[in-house]
Amino acid sequence: MSTLQQNPPFLIEEIKNWSPEQVIKFLESKKGELSLNENHIKIIENEEISGLALLSLTKEDLRSFGLKGGPSIVILELIKNLKSEEQISSVQEVRLNALEDKLTSVQELLQKSVIQQQVEQFNPTQGKGKKRVVEQEQGYENPTKVLKISSTTNVKSTLKSSEMDVDDTNNKVNANILSSNEDICSHHKEFAYNCLAKGDINYLINLIKRHFQSRSMMSLKSMNEAVFQAVLEMLLPLIFRVPELRLIVDGTKQKYNGRFGFVDIFIPGGKDNPSIVLELKYIKLTGLKSGSKGRFTKSLKTTELYELDKNLEEEDDDTVLDRKYMSKNSRTITTVREIMNNGIQQLQNYIRIITRGPVKGYVDSGILDPRVGVTETMKDSGQLMGYVIMSVGTRRMLVRSYGPIKTDICYFSVPK
Repeated sequence: MSTLQQNPPFLIEEIKNWSPEQVIKFLESKKGELSLNENHIKIIENEEISGLALLSLTKEDLRSFGLKGGPSIVILELIKNLKSEEQISSVQEVRLNALEDKLTSVQELLQKSVIQQQVEQFNPTQGKGKKRVVEQEQGYENPTKVLKISSTTNVKSTLKSSEMDVDDTNNKVNANILSSNEDICSHHKEFAYNCLAKGDINYLINLIKRHFQSRSMMSLKSMNEAVFQAVLEMLLPLIFRVPELRLIVDGTKQKYNGRFGFVDIFIPGGKDNPSIVLELKYIKLTGLKSGSKGRFTKSLKTTELYELDKNLEEEDDDTVLDRKYMSKNSRTITTVREIMNNGIQQLQNYIRIITRGPVKGYVDSGILDPRVGVTETMKDSGQLMGYVIMSVGTRRMLVRSYGPIKTDICYFSVPK
């Protein structure tokens, strides 16, 4: 499923031969990745979908089976990506075969350039310092010129040309692969945004998890909220997101004393979609370990953090939320639930301020950011939707939504 893919791609011809049981086994393996539950899988199982039928499914088919919009979208996206992976693999295979052919030609040329059978034999003759070239079986009139001038020049120039061809082919293969990957990444970003605009955040969450899981184990120690936000920004289209939207939270206060607030990510929806506020929280694994021990611990092994990260993935929400947490700065014990509740309160406060629109006076609260504009609409025709996205380690995501909240204004990005 793009460059984020974790499993080797299946061949389309192989999928076409799958039995209904194999289809269900495949969907089961993707259940966590696609946020499918047992009911969704059961619906597909009841329809006895074979591999060939799976590749032919349409949105109307899935909805007629009883699947809701969200599961239908991710299953169709999975099918689409299976087909696109096959095409990309085929194109790359052809290009790599061409590259191998070029390399083989160069190797053969090198072997021929080592002129084993045309050895120059020099015999002493009359005349000081003169040598005679023994004629070769081919009957060349002057093999010295052929070997030393024509052949040597041809070998060198041909080698140079072939090496350039190989580099050229290699660069074209890399450029085409990169172009394909960029197209797929762009597709994922747009699809994540479209799902989010329709109220489905699951696709974006799955992209975040897959990105995190592509990182090395060593990053478990260095991961923090800033990295989390940078990753999320990268997974959304540039033109649709406004990071660190500046607000006047309390116009009666001075700078550095609670006057300003910054929304982690704001996504203006314009007239057609709800505008979205994202509040991000990252729970460090080192903080969870320290919370469980009752003291801050600096030296933790990467393997310990990795095991904790995997265990969190299997725990239910309440167990995760009740875990104790200690940050490096505060050195006081809190719980993941308290951090989540604080995030929800902050999200609600930010949405309340955003509904006021742009700041009108010095002591007013509202938006103070040139990247976002507003237009007045009919009463209650605009909408604001908010999400707290909490990443507990890199494998466990907790999401809480707030809204939609009706407004009299719509928000849009202002081009730079």
